[in-house]
Amino acid sequence: MASADIFIHGHGGWKPDNGYTEVPRNSSITFYTHFAKLLNATMAYPILKKTFTGEPDRTISEYKMAPNMILSNLTVQQRETADHIFVTGGGRNLYMLPAAPNRRVTLEAVMAHFRKITKQDLQLKFHWIACQQLGLKAAGGGTFGVNASDRTFQTGHRGQYLFKWVDSSGNQQSKYVSSDSSIHDVHDAVV
Repeated sequence: MASADIFIHGHGGWKPDNGYTEVPRNSSITFYTHFAKLLNATMAYPILKKTFTGEPDRTISEYKMAPNMILSNLTVQQRETADHIFVTGGGRNLYMLPAAPNRRVTLEAVMAHFRKITKQDLQLKFHWIACQQLGLKAAGGGTFGVNASDRTFQTGHRGQYLFKWVDSSGNQQSKYVSSDSSIHDVHDAVV
């Protein structure tokens, strides 16, 4: 079966109100970092350049439910960088929103758009090259790793997440923590 890869790139997030969406027939969606984690440029750019040597976090196949992520636009400079480094050919396609005006689109809408404009027997392999930021009210989740930046493949920080939080005095704090730490190890290490 013929296939095409659609790389969805921008800023991304999810709130509980966004719900979930069913992956369409003959489609899949691949995520490269864990849910509620930020995809750092040190991972995004190699994926776009086709030099990424790691493994994706998960791929969700047709008829399965995926978080209905929200994609928002990049800055002009971020778009230009992505356009410049993206390796085309072999069925690779890059989807980004225009830099202005500010826009948002759901994963469901992006998948539906491409399903509508392509042959139904074409296998569409979507790739989410954006954060999976969890949009909740601030309640101290940063010390538990909510929205930590995935630095798994960054030189000097392999296998680590960058945690950022505001302490009780209102000061921004940050710490690198091993990605295989338990939730209790991580919380104890940052508080």
